[in-house]
Amino acid sequence: MKRACITAIAAAALAAALAGCGLGPGSVPTGVHLTVTRGFGAQVLTKTSAPKAGGAETVMSLLLRNDKITTKYGGGFVQSIGGQSGGEAGGDPTDWFYAQHGPSFTTANTTGIFGLTLMDNGNDRMYPGGTTQTCGVYGAPVCYSTVPVFQINESTMTATLTFHQIVPPALYNQFGGNAEVPGPVPESDHIEYDLCGVSVKPPTSSQIFEVTNEQNPQTVWNLKLTGANAYRAYRLPSLYPGVQW
Repeated sequence: MKRACITAIAAAALAAALAGCGLGPGSVPTGVHLTVTRGFGAQVLTKTSAPKAGGAETVMSLLLRNDKITTKYGGGFVQSIGGQSGGEAGGDPTDWFYAQHGPSFTTANTTGIFGLTLMDNGNDRMYPGGTTQTCGVYGAPVCYSTVPVFQINESTMTATLTFHQIVPPALYNQFGGNAEVPGPVPESDHIEYDLCGVSVKPPTSSQIFEVTNEQNPQTVWNLKLTGANAYRAYRLPSLYPGVQW
């Protein structure tokens, strides 16, 4: 699956800013680096070792100060950097995920090179092709949820999509949920995920799936919960000696 994406990473002192925080008031910080890449880090577009930075900087304000960008959603979403923007690849939306919940590691290693999965709820998912329509509004495509697994490489600053299940629109997860590898041992060949908000109106419902980690995932088991929403769902190890599940 080919996707186009522009990623900006501000290292060192701006690590907290990736979560939406600023550097705080005070003197101009040191050790700030700004790298703009394409293809989830596969191609470096610009790399600035000493960008212009203020004492209360965020990633957004750092980009505005040092590069030419366009934004959406009232300035809260970066649409393009240096003339490069998200495009269309096989008709699929080009951004990673929307309104995500419940990330977890899929490997025993959690630094350097490691695996990460999450619940991509899909709220307000944007569609490419020159339209500004978001899913679910009148005349636009329906919303849907996905479960991606990434291999993260902190050295090369890349995120490679190794698994991606697109959930049928009828099971669109409107809120909550999570994804993980089941069982006590990471690096499993299965993925488990919780579709918390399949229905938020009475009767409320959730569904939990365990699927095989392959290009065409097969359902191993499925739990349907009616009358409640399972905000998070986790596999418990067996409580009985000699019995495993």
